[in-house]
Amino acid sequence: MKNSMELKQNFTLVELLVVISIIAVLAGLLLPALQSAREKALVASCGSNLNSIQKAFMLYLSDWNDQVFWGVEPNNASYYIDMYDYGGRPTGNQYSGAQGDLFEHYVPRPLNTYSGRLGIFHCPRDTRSYTHGGRTYSSKYEQVGNSYAFNWYLRNRKVTTLRRTSTLLGFTEAFAGDFTPPRKNIMVWHRQDRANTGFIDGHLEFTEVPDSGNVNALTDSMWWHVDGTEPPSSVN
Repeated sequence: MKNSMELKQNFTLVELLVVISIIAVLAGLLLPALQSAREKALVASCGSNLNSIQKAFMLYLSDWNDQVFWGVEPNNASYYIDMYDYGGRPTGNQYSGAQGDLFEHYVPRPLNTYSGRLGIFHCPRDTRSYTHGGRTYSSKYEQVGNSYAFNWYLRNRKVTTLRRTSTLLGFTEAFAGDFTPPRKNIMVWHRQDRANTGFIDGHLEFTEVPDSGNVNALTDSMWWHVDGTEPPSSVN
C-alpha cells in the first residue's frame, strides 16, 4: 500500500511539471503577440490624437483666412509660436530652459479652442523621462504641455501658398520633431523607429524617422523644409 501511494505521489509531481512546462511554452508564444497588440494599440492611439489635431488645424485655418499661426510678437521677441505652444496644456508645465515662460504664455493656445479636449495633445507613449547632454528631462508633455511637434517653418504663412502639401510635414510626434539632432538618437516611442506624421494636405502616415546623420533638418523637403528648393530665410 505504501509503495502504491508513493508511486501515485511521484506521478502527480511529474504531471505538475508537465503542466508547468506547457504553460511556460504557451506564455512564451503568447507574450510577444500580446506585446505586439499593445504596441499597435498605442501607435493607433497616438495617431488618432494627431488626426484630431490635424482636424482642429483645418478648422483654425478656415477662421483665420488660411494663415498658419503667427511668428515673433512685434512688441516682445520672447513670445512666438514654437513647435509646441500652438496647442496643449497652457499652464502647469515644467520647462525651465532658455525659452523662459513661453510655454505658459498663450492661454488658451491657438488650437485649444478647436480641439474639443486637451487630451489629444498627449501621446500615451510620452510618459518616460530621458537623459541627454548629461541632464535628465521629464517627458515632453510634462515639459511643454504637448507631445506633438508643429513644423514652425510654416508659421506666419498662407497655407494656400505652400507647395507639395501631400509630402510636407505639418505635425509629428515630439521624439521625431526635436531636430538638433532628431530625438531618434535619444529615445524612440515606437518600434521600427517610426512616428505618426500628419501632412499639410490632411493625411496621416506612420513613417520612418530620418537619422540625424542622413538628414539636414533645415533643408530636407519633409523634415522640415517648406518647398524643397532653398532653406527658409526666417521663421518670424
